[in-house]
Order: sequence, then structure tokens, then C-alpha cells
Amino acid sequence: MVEVSYGPGARAEPSGRYHRLALALIVATAVVAAYLALPHLWIGKLTSRQHVPSQCPQRGWPGPYLNVSYVYRDAGYPLVSAGRVTLHIYLESDEYGVSYRLGHVETGLVSLSRAVEEAARAAGLNPSSYRLASATLSPGLVVNGLVKERPEWHLNFARVFKGFWVFGGLSYYSSVEVRVDALNGAVTRVVEEDSFNVSALSEDFTPSLNVSRSEAVEIARSALVEGVPRDLLQRGELVVAEPRVAVLGRGARNYLLERVVSKDYEGRAGLYWVVVFSRGGPGFSERADLLVDAGSGEVVSASYVSMPARPFVAVFMEPDYDGGEGVEVMNFTVRAPSALLRQLGVREAYLVVENVVVVKPGHAGLVRVDLVPHDIRYLGAPVRVVNLTVTNPLPGIQGGLPPGLKVYFKQAGGLEVLEGRATAAELVIDASSCTEEGSWLLKLEGRVEGAELHPSTYILLSVWSGEGSWPAERLLNLAKLLTA
Repeated sequence: MVEVSYGPGARAEPSGRYHRLALALIVATAVVAAYLALPHLWIGKLTSRQHVPSQCPQRGWPGPYLNVSYVYRDAGYPLVSAGRVTLHIYLESDEYGVSYRLGHVETGLVSLSRAVEEAARAAGLNPSSYRLASATLSPGLVVNGLVKERPEWHLNFARVFKGFWVFGGLSYYSSVEVRVDALNGAVTRVVEEDSFNVSALSEDFTPSLNVSRSEAVEIARSALVEGVPRDLLQRGELVVAEPRVAVLGRGARNYLLERVVSKDYEGRAGLYWVVVFSRGGPGFSERADLLVDAGSGEVVSASYVSMPARPFVAVFMEPDYDGGEGVEVMNFTVRAPSALLRQLGVREAYLVVENVVVVKPGHAGLVRVDLVPHDIRYLGAPVRVVNLTVTNPLPGIQGGLPPGLKVYFKQAGGLEVLEGRATAAELVIDASSCTEEGSWLLKLEGRVEGAELHPSTYILLSVWSGEGSWPAERLLNLAKLLTA
């Protein structure tokens, strides 16, 4: 990976102490001059990598809330997904119906340990009665320089009763959900919901775990339950298998807890394996949920649902940034403007503009664009894609392409697309030696013959020699990212 720095932190290392000092002064002077010339734009680094590396916050140690017992570790808990992106950056135009994801924002995040601490304090939790079931970092959204959504930690806590988790009424059968702002640690939401009256659990009741996870799954697969297809139980995909404390029967706030297979189980408090199977096929999807008594091995409750699954017939256009020739696909890092910093409430942040196709003046190249089918067998595949075009999606805003720059599909149409594989179209980019440097958003479109399908996508194109600053002032100004 080649990395070039134009802002603070750039350095050169000639031999000799005084040579280094003199060169450092020269570089510093040049940097200051360049920064004054472009007061709102700072190009931090260039990289030829297509994919931006994961931006994961420091997790730290969330303490005892993450200390789950082996039976829940075997079920995959705690589910911690930090995500890859903090905030998505979009350029949008209501006038022209354009919505394009430019990239993302990089900035410091609240650690998971702090988020858990703030959540527990706000919800009044203590580690003797709760465990962290899941933690997900939800990305925020910046549209035309305005923060529409802030990134948040979504934390779900399971209530603990004598070492086992209660059947809660929220995601992952949790009892408490807390959302924490991932930039400042503020708690934005606290929700508490159980699937039954937890106070109905007597202190004399002690959960009994005599049936293992594998035994519970086998019992569920071999069960004979009225209204539940045996084929689904025997061949369906195992989705969930975990023990939960619950009280069954009427009054529960969950369909599965109410659907006891016998009146003998009404009002019974116990530890139950929640076992879920699902499967899907052409035009349908189905799911079966069962409760297996963890003490006796009895199937005490079951529910079944089948839904029609309408096929989503489409052909997508996806640039293959690894399949380019004569061009370079780059990510550019730009210092975030002060207006955005104020909205985020942070001192420092950077905009990463992703997958910019760069061609040098006097050069030509091509980018492969894949036509990817989805469920086109319902049209009587194969299908033909015709009228592949390149247009300016913002004609009244960014102007047209400069003289000397040509962008077109090598094959204007007639491409056959088969189910199960992508068909490649080649986008030609030809910049004459006198082409003006700059950056443009282009829309790629196609039409499927005999169907109301119009696949489309965007690419971000820059004509740049590689010397000086990346010519993106006009583009970033369109996205309201140059305002001080």
C-alpha cells in the first residue's frame, strides 16, 4: 500500500540532524501555504485500497455484565458486533432524485465498556441480576453535511434468575434495551419488557437443567406436535437453542408461552429450552418454535407460522473495482469541516471518500460493471439487458463533462444475463491530455428487454495527474462538506 500525506504529520528523513531540521521547516512552510490556499479542504492520505479497513471502537472490558455462563456461551452469547462504519456520508438531490453514498466518517467512539456502564446506570441495573445479551453499533447518517442520525450502541440485557436467563420480550429474548450515543455516551432510550409476570416466580422455585442442548434439539426434531410439519422439524435449519426461565399459559405476553400443548402446563414455572427451526423455498418461508422442559424433556409448547415469500425479481449493476484496467481506484481522507464537527460534538473527524475511479489526463482505461441477476427465473431466464448508458445525474448542479473526457459502455446493449451468475459490461474511460482535472458523479443505467427493470448505479470519477491536491472541491461543496 502506498500512502502519501499532505497535511500535518507528513515528514521526510534525509541524512543528518540539521538536514532533517531544515527540510522539516521547508515541508512545514509548504504545508501551511497549501492549507491557507485551501482553507476548507485538507487531503490527509491517499490509498489504492478499495475497501476501507474496519473502524472498531476500543471495547475495553465491560465487566461482569459480559461474564455469561457456559450454557449461554454455547448458544453464542454475548453477541457483540461493533460494525464497520461510524457514520455514512451521502450526497443527495431531491430535485434530481439522486442519493449517493460518498463514504463514511472516522472519529473517536465511546468504548463498549463505557457504553455498558452508562446503560446500566441509566436503567438501574446490577450485575447480579442482568447480563449483556447483545451489543450492536448502529451507524449514523450524514446527508449533505447535516447529521440526520447519530451512531448508537444498541445494548440488550437479559434478566437473570438463579443463574438462568428470563424469557424477555425484546430482541434476543432480552428484558432491557438501552441505546447509548456512540459519540458522547449519552443514554437516549431505555425500554424494559418481559414476556410474563416475573413476580410470579417464587423464591422457592429452582430451575432444573437435566437436558443438554443437543438433547433438547433432538427431542424437538423428533416431536409430534399437531399443526407443525414434521418435515420442518426434521430438516429445518436450527436458528435458536437456548434455555430460558418462564411461566406458561394465559396471561403471558408472548404467543409461544401461551401456546401450551396441554392444559396441564398452564401456569407452570420452569426452565425451558427455546428451540427454533426455519426454512424457505420458492414462494414460501416457514418457522417452528418449540419449548422443551429442561428438567423433564417434555415438549410443552409449540407455534408454527408459514408465510408466502414473494420473489424479488431484479437485475443489479455493481462496479467491480478490482476489475479495472488503466485506472486506479482510491480512497481519499479529508478533514471534516468545522460545521460537521460542531454537529457531532467532537474535536476531530475525517471524511473517507470511497472507491473513487481515477484516470490520468492522456490515459484511457476501463472498469468492469457486473450485471447481477436476482430471481430472474420467474421471467423465464435468460434476459437481455439493452440500452446501457452513462448520464449526468446532476445536470443543473455539477455541469457536464469537460472537453476531452469520454465515458461510455463498450457494448451499448444486447448482453444476456443468466440466473446464478454475473454478466460483465465494460465501461470505457478516455481522458485526453488536455482534459480539465476534476471530479464528477456519473450514473450508469440499463434496461431489461420486455420487463420493467431498469438497473442503475453510480460511480465517482476523477481526472487527476496525481500531483498536487485531489481536485474535489466542487464535489465536496455539492455535498455541503466544505462549509467552515
